Amino acid sequence: MAAPTRDLSVLYIGGTGTISASCVRRSVAAGMSVYVLNRGQNVKHRSLPESVTWLQADIGDAASVRKAIADQEFGAVANFLSFNAADAAEAVGIFRGRTRQYLHISTASLYRKPVLQWPIVESNLRQNPFVSYSRDKIAAEDELMRACVTNSCRFWKRLSSDSAMVLFFRADLTTIATYRYDAALANQARQFPPKRRR
Repeated sequence: MAAPTRDLSVLYIGGTGTISASCVRRSVAAGMSVYVLNRGQNVKHRSLPESVTWLQADIGDAASVRKAIADQEFGAVANFLSFNAADAAEAVGIFRGRTRQYLHISTASLYRKPVLQWPIVESNLRQNPFVSYSRDKIAAEDELMRACVTNSCRFWKRLSSDSAMVLFFRADLTTIATYRYDAALANQARQFPPKRRR
């Protein structure tokens, strides 16, 4: 059997959390060549398919990440462990030229609080003065946007029905994306759907 092409390979940074482990399983089921990079700890003991290639490194240590991935290239990199502007800048430096798509996991909690408009759409203001995690995720997105502008990326957004947000940045053969998800917001949307206009 031929080795998988770069376009069918995905590297998950993290890969053992609630959402990322599910993504890993779905990617394997879709026939992708899947890599998981983390510190080698799976404290929740989430089972992953045997075909997953494990890479051990601390994403906070760029040298260990470069050593773990060596000269490998990936069709996509999904980073579940990027929390602030420094993390985002480091990831851009590590993965530029090594992937066609970079996916940054963000949060819908970065939208303005209290919420003034429902449903939340991509034009809502990113502002949450109450939660430092949200402010740090805004700074990470801003860093990715700066990297996109520097590299003449195209930028587009898509909002799904469950309040998950995907932001895409396109530069040459590199896409940087941000995925925002807030389970509480998604559950609230299911419990209190917006009223339909007549």
